[in-house]
Amino acid sequence: MTSDTLLTADELEVLRRRLDAIDDGIIDLISERQNVVKIIGEHKLKTGAPLRHFARERKSLNVACHGQNHWVFPTGWRGISWKH
Repeated sequence: MTSDTLLTADELEVLRRRLDAIDDGIIDLISERQNVVKIIGEHKLKTGAPLRHFARERKSLNVACHGQNHWVFPTGWRGISWKH
């Protein structure tokens, strides 16, 4: 299937079901991530460790921005301006 091929109603429905399944997986992963973030945050509050880890955040964004993932941000995307 190429971008210039028209989809049948059945093909479109299959793709929509795939998107629904992907969305469900993303929501599950975000929920799992939030649980881990909460545990880390509680630990940092108890130990007095800084809540933000800017170098790690930059590294994560750089991976996303520079294609070490399955997708990259659009050309011209400026990213996030860091003040730290």
